Amino acid sequence: MIRADLLKTVEPRVVYLAMASAVVLTLMASYLYLFKKPQLEYSRLKQARVLLEAKVDAGGYLTGQIETLRGNVAQLTRRLQGESPLLPVSEMVAHAVDRLDQISQSHDIRFVGIKPGQPKTIPMFEEIPFAMEVSGSYFSLYQWLHDVEQALGPMVVKRVELRPQSSPRDLQMKLEMVSYRPSTEDM
Repeated sequence: MIRADLLKTVEPRVVYLAMASAVVLTLMASYLYLFKKPQLEYSRLKQARVLLEAKVDAGGYLTGQIETLRGNVAQLTRRLQGESPLLPVSEMVAHAVDRLDQISQSHDIRFVGIKPGQPKTIPMFEEIPFAMEVSGSYFSLYQWLHDVEQALGPMVVKRVELRPQSSPRDLQMKLEMVSYRPSTEDM
């Protein structure tokens, strides 16, 4: 124990300072060892809760975003496969001829003729060739070709031949187009 005569030699101010220091050090030690870690964990959990609540509140936004992405996928699928339904080859030719005739009428194109070729299978696709002959103005032919690709796609123009007709504004276009569709053997 501390002797009383030693205490009498020390100034009271130093004794009070030592006692205050002991209290401060005890409080700091208890904060560092007992309260700091749980308080940081509590702050982290509180922040995580706020973020999770924001995510739950934004659920409607995510649903809208999912619907937008589904629409994009459908649009890309239509762009890849065209608007044509997946029909057997014999029905596909009849459908293509009908759609070509409709598109030709809407663009003031004279549809001279079409000759479907023999379908052949290449890896993962069926290739259906068409030899066509149409006539009309340059811009009508251009728009017609664009609409044919959209309606019957995916179609690839393999060969094109343009010749002027008797009228300087009219052109005769002979072309060979090939329609591709997923092979039914690979599915």
